[in-house]
Amino acid sequence: MEKLKILLGSFLPFPYNLGFHSARFYKFILRTQYWSREELEAFQIKRLQEILAHATRNVPYYRKLFRSLNLTPDDFKSIRDLENIPILTKEDVKRLGSELYAENRDRFSPSFFQTGGSTGTPLEFLIDKHMKRVSSAFVWRFRKNFASFTPKDRLLVIRYRDLSHIKTSPPYEIVKNTLYISAFHLKKENLKPYLEIIRDFKPKASFVFPSAMYVFARYMEKHGMIGYAPVPIITTSSETLYRPHRELIEKAFNGRIFDWYGSNEDVISAGECECGNMHINAEYGIVEIVDKDGRRLKEGEKGIVVGTCLWRMAMPFIRYKIGDYASFSWERCRCGRTLPLLKELEGRLEDIIVTKDHRLVGRLDEAFHYSPGIARMQIVQDVPGKIRVKVVKDDDFSDRDIETLSRELRARLGEDMELEYEFVQDIPLTERGKFRAVVSNLKIEEFL
Repeated sequence: MEKLKILLGSFLPFPYNLGFHSARFYKFILRTQYWSREELEAFQIKRLQEILAHATRNVPYYRKLFRSLNLTPDDFKSIRDLENIPILTKEDVKRLGSELYAENRDRFSPSFFQTGGSTGTPLEFLIDKHMKRVSSAFVWRFRKNFASFTPKDRLLVIRYRDLSHIKTSPPYEIVKNTLYISAFHLKKENLKPYLEIIRDFKPKASFVFPSAMYVFARYMEKHGMIGYAPVPIITTSSETLYRPHRELIEKAFNGRIFDWYGSNEDVISAGECECGNMHINAEYGIVEIVDKDGRRLKEGEKGIVVGTCLWRMAMPFIRYKIGDYASFSWERCRCGRTLPLLKELEGRLEDIIVTKDHRLVGRLDEAFHYSPGIARMQIVQDVPGKIRVKVVKDDDFSDRDIETLSRELRARLGEDMELEYEFVQDIPLTERGKFRAVVSNLKIEEFL
């Protein structure tokens, strides 16, 4: 049946090849991205009340919670009223387990999902069928309306993919109009053959981990291959995109990057428009920026990202702490879309370094930019005021690279920051093929 759907979909025009429900919702959200703030917030409140009514009737945890707080769905007249509900953390989800499952979940045809566990134990949760259709519509609004490509275009995908069944060396797979390369196979000896495959495939767009594209971009720069394998549209996601990496990737592939932001738990999402701003999909979920105590911050203030998905029925996530650090704004964008903006995004709290005087410093990508002899590095922090830097040397590495890096790091972290270097052959990816530039073993919330 699934193969028949794919075959029939290949003959249908976009967006109907996404399926009837996704296509209908896609056409709806093409209009809503230009709604006024008042219209968007009214839509959010309506959906929120429906989710809360469902949760209080059918989800054991929320039924008990609302009873203890003496709250009903009708008490929520504005987004600010969400503050009456406590934050839901990853630890809460693990502890509560099936208490978060809707008792009528089977009617939503849920599927079981698991996060990669790159920052600890994997998280297990349910996602219902209609929610996946809604999510697909938002992804394609981003791809087609923001980045300007369609399912008919040739696509390069460099992410996690099991290619153990492929006998070619290096392994890759072409399915219909998509070229798949696994982020796990980007060894030095594979890079040129892969670039030849990409060049011959001639993709119009890509869906990639930024760290994987950066590996290629560094190789192309070093070997005089800038522009060798053009990829006009580069969509990145799942990792923090550092500015120097963006610049080199766009230069090497002669393309334009459009970054996509989403949570592993599929609670909220946002996409970068042609003007370079990250628009929150307000029709998909409610984004709040809060302090360490869960209090909502003012527009423009930086804090912890919390999300409420407006479409989760089998396992509702209400005020779920994403763990990223950013600010929120209703500032109007030149692109004309009225969707709110996610700004000053610094990745997960685990990506932030704590200095000796307990300053919080994120986005250290500029410090890495001036040491070309370093192929890859990772910062590990166990105590405030001290970091261990794992370094993979490139062929042209010299002591000057470490001297420069130390100077740049101290300029940002303070002269009293203790630096310890560890030279390694490789820095392993997570089990999902992602690269972690910073590994913090601190509880960052304690320093907020």
